Amino acid sequence: MSARRGRRGLDTDTKAEIRLRSAVGKVALDATLEHRPARPGAVGGLSLTVPCRPDLVDRVIAMIERGRPSRLSALPSPEVELDLLRSLKRVTLGDVALVGPDGERVTHVSYTDKYGVPRKVLRLTQHGRWVVDAATVAELRGHVDLAVLVEEPDPA
Repeated sequence: MSARRGRRGLDTDTKAEIRLRSAVGKVALDATLEHRPARPGAVGGLSLTVPCRPDLVDRVIAMIERGRPSRLSALPSPEVELDLLRSLKRVTLGDVALVGPDGERVTHVSYTDKYGVPRKVLRLTQHGRWVVDAATVAELRGHVDLAVLVEEPDPA
């Protein structure tokens, strides 16, 4: 049987947006129902859903802002979702790192190599020494326990 005409699968960016929107919604719902701030490691885990992709975070923020419900009892809370996404954007831009208990530090880095090719990597350092520039989350997972990474606290 031949494939249906006019039907295409979702592109990679759309799939990543859906994954991110779903993950943010779950964390926000848990925090809203338990009347507490989102768990400390939430931003770290979410940032690895869309590594080095602040553009996708912006699209999800716009989606939530456009669809903000008018009733007060909306679940999950759009304010909690937006707060998580704003923190997430700072991480994916590389402005804030993810840190671990043993001196691990993961920074989202975007650069153009000497051949003019744009690169996006997850740079892992430990105690100030370079360990690896991981192209994928799976590659990073081989060097550090991702579950222990949390958003770096503000120095203030």
